[in-house]
Amino acid sequence: LSESVLDSASLPRRESVESFLGLRADLQSARHMSSAARWATKSTARSFLPRIDAGIGARWQPKSPNTRGVTELSGEVFVSLSAPIFHWGERRHSIARLKAQEHISELEVKQLEEDIMREESNAWSRLQESYAQVEAAERNLKIAAENLEIGTYSYNEGQTTIVEVLQAQLSWFQIYSNSIAAHLNYAIARSQYRHITGQEVLDVRR
Repeated sequence: LSESVLDSASLPRRESVESFLGLRADLQSARHMSSAARWATKSTARSFLPRIDAGIGARWQPKSPNTRGVTELSGEVFVSLSAPIFHWGERRHSIARLKAQEHISELEVKQLEEDIMREESNAWSRLQESYAQVEAAERNLKIAAENLEIGTYSYNEGQTTIVEVLQAQLSWFQIYSNSIAAHLNYAIARSQYRHITGQEVLDVRR
């Protein structure tokens, strides 16, 4: 009965930092936002740089006065320079504001990484502790089952009383209940660890 209900548990392999950080959607979103803040700063700074435009054009047009009634090709070359001379104060304030936002987004990414690694460490400790409780519960259950078997055999041989058999049965039942609780706690701890390391999200994608 105990083997059919209490499946054997095994401690999973601990995930590496690089693997579970790469699977966390919240961290990936924060990294994308930080990258977008950097590009916003570069784009704004580029808009305030001096710009040179050059080009070549041509068109058919008649001479003035047009005495012969013909048209000729008229070519032109143009070069223009635009410099935001009166916007340097605006540029300085805009870049400073975007730089501050960029720095905040980088700090948020680092803080989130630290929080995730701390969560993973705590979850791994809980997983190891619950696994040790499962092992202890299974050992105790095995001992209780052997004691119950010996007590039942001794009672059938007339070497013990029914009270001792009932006590052995009660002890086995209590230890059996503890084993079920230990397995449940282990299953919860393992699920939490998989969730923190992004494994549950990966399964959903598949």
